[in-house]
Amino acid sequence: MSSQSFEEQSAQPWEMQPSPLDNSVPAAAVAPCPTRYGRLIQVSENDGHIKLNFEHHHTKNPASFSNLWFRDSCLCEKCVSESSGQKRFATCDIDANPEVESCKVTDNGGLELVWANDSVTGGGRHTSVFPLEFLQQVVMYHGGLQRHWRFTPQRVLWNKDQFEDDMSARTISYDDWMAGGELFAKAFLDLHKWGLVLLQGVPESHDSVQDIASKIGNLQLTFYGLTWDVISKPNAENVAYTNEFLCLHQDLLYWKETPKIQLLHCLKNECEGGESLFSDGLRAALELKTNHHEHYKVLTKVPVSFHYGKHGNFYYDCRPAIAQMHGFPVRVNWSPPFQAPFTHNPHQFGNGRLHRWRDAARTFRDILETPANMLQYRLRPGECILFDNQRILHGRTRFDTSAGLRHLRGGYIDDYTLASALVRLGKQGALGALNKQCTSEHGSMEQSIYQTEMMHRQRENVKA
Repeated sequence: MSSQSFEEQSAQPWEMQPSPLDNSVPAAAVAPCPTRYGRLIQVSENDGHIKLNFEHHHTKNPASFSNLWFRDSCLCEKCVSESSGQKRFATCDIDANPEVESCKVTDNGGLELVWANDSVTGGGRHTSVFPLEFLQQVVMYHGGLQRHWRFTPQRVLWNKDQFEDDMSARTISYDDWMAGGELFAKAFLDLHKWGLVLLQGVPESHDSVQDIASKIGNLQLTFYGLTWDVISKPNAENVAYTNEFLCLHQDLLYWKETPKIQLLHCLKNECEGGESLFSDGLRAALELKTNHHEHYKVLTKVPVSFHYGKHGNFYYDCRPAIAQMHGFPVRVNWSPPFQAPFTHNPHQFGNGRLHRWRDAARTFRDILETPANMLQYRLRPGECILFDNQRILHGRTRFDTSAGLRHLRGGYIDDYTLASALVRLGKQGALGALNKQCTSEHGSMEQSIYQTEMMHRQRENVKA
């Protein structure tokens, strides 16, 4: 990382990878750029391995896969049911060293392998054909090129001014969202990129949350139900169901499968107060890493316990406040209202670890809650906000229940469902601009910072 100040690095594109804690998002969730390598131009088989050379990939080390892997991955109708997409055999049915009788490049730039004495299909010859697109995806995710050309939707880290600068660009009408066209695809990508989008013109119906979520996939079932209401009430089982100030936090960190997307639909908001608060946790984590590196290290190493234990529901999980990959933050876990007592283990992080964690956590909280970093927005009836619960922290100002009603209805979408939607839309061609909104897994972080900083400066120059 360069010696730039954090303000010089603000609003950088962020390449989000699956959390090292959950590691649950499948590789297929990352949409490929299938033309990057070009056609397959050469194939060879030697010592139980198939080697592939592509026209746009110049290297001394071609992508290499075992014969066993290719036989196990055969796509033909004898091996995979066309209707269900499920395999008709088990990997352990294959000979340990499948014999390749011949291999060649097809006219379409794909791969044809002919197997001799194929144990899966009864001992005769068997032909496997792998289309070019399949080969490129395989190389991208599993072969020697994976670490250089894996693509994910781009992230932009933001503060209050940067988000409000063009908030209308991250706002979509309910009708356009439900139509599922180009505007929906843009909003879907903005949800990945910025972590927060706003829908307007949402019908005043208890089914609207489920209808909105259906364009992505099914809602995630929790002990609150598929959907739930946020209304102030006495003896509330959750601080969200009171009229008290609600500090910045994330939901359900005591669950292994923490929700990925949260939806909040405003049905009524007649009270004084009750503004929604949002802060970009990844931006705050990177600022902490840049300006307070020792604090950052503490928050990435010390496990924090989260729990819930009311009304017959008992949940517990443990994770660091900041999860990182390749030395950079990829996820934040921050929920003071649901934090459990720390596990006393003086050998895990040395003596005084709780004091060090406390000091680091205070610095991190100060960054999160700095007015310049925190978006404050009053939801109006007919609006629904969607945000990344693993990145964007949310809260609420206190409100007065003596005059009027505040009623929100919410729901969650999990990691797998969001990842599946990304693949589905990519296959449908709905994400045509995706290639322009991707970053390389091992691209220069400094270059990404510079490019987005230039984008913000250009906007400022246009305004001037």
